[in-house]
Amino acid sequence: MIQYTIGLATYSDIRTHLEACKNNFVPPLQNTVDIDCYAEKIKAKSITFEAWQNGHLAGLIAAYFNDPGKEFGFITNVSVESGFAGKGIASTLLNNAVKYAQENGFSEIKLKVHARNALAIRLYTRHAFTQSGTEEDYLLYRLMVNQQN
Repeated sequence: MIQYTIGLATYSDIRTHLEACKNNFVPPLQNTVDIDCYAEKIKAKSITFEAWQNGHLAGLIAAYFNDPGKEFGFITNVSVESGFAGKGIASTLLNNAVKYAQENGFSEIKLKVHARNALAIRLYTRHAFTQSGTEEDYLLYRLMVNQQN
């Protein structure tokens, strides 16, 4: 049984999870970041949305909700270990992040995904994210969560 939490993962949990998922990223995570530093940054600066099974961090979304004007949050990581893929974990975590943004008055959520990451693109478009631009080999996506009148 998967349990969903917010903000309980330690640096060690995050680092171990990222290491286990590193080759699931397009391109592989270790080719774009130093995993130790990235895990530290996620723990220190992001809100983590977590999926646990028997004390093991199986899925993780990390998002920065630190815009003082609450205009947008930015999802920096979406990862699910291979053995847990296809169980709806990423969708549930994404829904939890959207709910957090709504409840905390953010207007939108942004993210960046590699143009060759078809699986992630499919996830985001299924959840009503729309492409808002490009940046080198990456596509920029956004989801409006709270409309200001």
